[in-house]
Amino acid sequence: MRNFVNPKSSFNMFFISHQLKELPQFQFDFIWTKFVFDRWITWGEFFDEFFEDNDKIEENKEETILLKLELVIWLLETTSRNFRDKATLVLLDYSTQNPQFIFRKVVEYSSVSRPYIFERLTAICYGVCLRKQNDTDFINGLFKEQISSIYNLQFGNEPTAPTYNYIAIDSLKHIVDLALYKGVFTLEEQELILLKNYNFNPVEQWQETTEDHTNYVTSIVNSWHNSSKSDPLRGDFVHYTIPRLQERGEAGPGYRLTATANIYKRIIELGYITEDKFEPIDKKETDFYFGSKPYGFEGKIDRLGKKYSWISFFDYAGHLLNQGLLNVWHGEEGERTYNRLGDVEIEVSNPKPVILGEKLFVFDMLYHKSVKESWTKKPLYEESKLIWNQDFKEGNFTLVKGYLEQRPNKSYDVRTFLLIESFLVKKDEIQGNEQSIINQEFDWNHDLHTNDHLSNVYFGELYWADNIPEVVINQETIPTLNAQGKIERRVYTIEATNTEFMWESDSDIFKTLRGNIPSPNIGKYLKLKSDAENFQILDKKGSLAFKSFEFEKPDLIKQEIDYLRTDLLKKYMDENGFVLMYQIKQHTYDRITGKGNGDFRGMQFFFPHLNNK
Repeated sequence: MRNFVNPKSSFNMFFISHQLKELPQFQFDFIWTKFVFDRWITWGEFFDEFFEDNDKIEENKEETILLKLELVIWLLETTSRNFRDKATLVLLDYSTQNPQFIFRKVVEYSSVSRPYIFERLTAICYGVCLRKQNDTDFINGLFKEQISSIYNLQFGNEPTAPTYNYIAIDSLKHIVDLALYKGVFTLEEQELILLKNYNFNPVEQWQETTEDHTNYVTSIVNSWHNSSKSDPLRGDFVHYTIPRLQERGEAGPGYRLTATANIYKRIIELGYITEDKFEPIDKKETDFYFGSKPYGFEGKIDRLGKKYSWISFFDYAGHLLNQGLLNVWHGEEGERTYNRLGDVEIEVSNPKPVILGEKLFVFDMLYHKSVKESWTKKPLYEESKLIWNQDFKEGNFTLVKGYLEQRPNKSYDVRTFLLIESFLVKKDEIQGNEQSIINQEFDWNHDLHTNDHLSNVYFGELYWADNIPEVVINQETIPTLNAQGKIERRVYTIEATNTEFMWESDSDIFKTLRGNIPSPNIGKYLKLKSDAENFQILDKKGSLAFKSFEFEKPDLIKQEIDYLRTDLLKKYMDENGFVLMYQIKQHTYDRITGKGNGDFRGMQFFFPHLNNK
């Protein structure tokens, strides 16, 4: 490997890269991808010490680093998920500091038939743009200079290098969207309509399937038993993954057969040789072809057929997207929201959450525990007021969600918790009814639940992208005590104050992300924005708008608390006619004291006063 990154070597990565670009895909895999597979023990250390080793380079430093980066790019073609993701992370971190590099490589590899490489390079480029979207110099400088080239790759009237790869299309389209949002790029009205619908002019027309393609996959589609060891398409992929490409009502066996035949056709077009025709020359080729994991290797290695299946799946998804047939739209025509395919693997900006570990709620929730099981009946709602409002260095903040739990030991025999959820209620509807709602004990079956969440959204897309839903107004019923002392439910206009953000991932490198954020309604109205590297929400001027705290004393205390800056919350409420309401649930139980029947499950509503200093 030393010669790969040696500027003086005639066989360094610049030379090798040129040779690899010219190879047919299947031949390439058995030359390069197998080479990477056979020498798997080399790459972990290479990735882990990449930046540290750069600092030690004394001669021809710049060229040596570029050679190392070229090697990293070609490692994106590996069948090892961990190596692909480690290579992606190296390129993302380097390109964040050197964004001109990733723009140059996207254009360079747009004309190279290496789908795994181009798919990740475009995603990395978008991740860099998301990370640097609040950098004015970047936006008005390099980004503005490069955006026409990015647009013309895929969406120009005569695109320079259009691809069917869905992930690449998604990334390129949203880079252009960001440029439009930032005002550094403009398009004519008709061009905007085409872009909004992800339409492009392919140079290579999608070819129809033949009877041979359909016949090959028919038994796989019609019988799970026949697809368990089929090649290259197998059971879960055929019966669960492929049907997600279109609406459920259209994803029956007939559609699945059509889609599977198209994906199989694409696999064969890429040059894949199926198992019945594959003739290995030795055991190493067999192990590589079937993805047999070497002894001591950590992580997952795909069989070669799975690599071609994913490439073809995303190519077919891109074809359907261009035809307006891909299952990525929610809502009616004209008010549709884009919903990225859940099969996209990684969150491209790779935020590193800044979660504060301070213990804010210092009250002992078990102070009154006694030898009588009736101790559990004491309500603790009022005590939660200690954390409703906080002064931090960034200003005054108001609680929008909280979970407070305490146990005397690791056993779950004794436990108490408070769940505090906040809602915005139309002021003119609730006025005059507050007294019949507050200070009343209600059962949990009267609770409010908006179930707001965002998934398949990159954190840096908050709150500007086409996959952020439009403002949603909910009509919910709040329990009210009438003059006869009976509970009745009245309908009010309600909005959630916060939304759960979630990106689920199986990657060991780009991990699952979860956290609460201001609701899309609030975020859009107040023009909030994200810090995509640090998982933070900022106001339009760049100051911190939202703070999250997590504290845990193992087996004893758990606290998860989220705050929105009070001036921002008050502005939204005042200008939209809302008041803030807390719904607080308490569950306290004791399974060991007395007869073990101590159990209190209650709920009350509160209207907190905002302390806007």
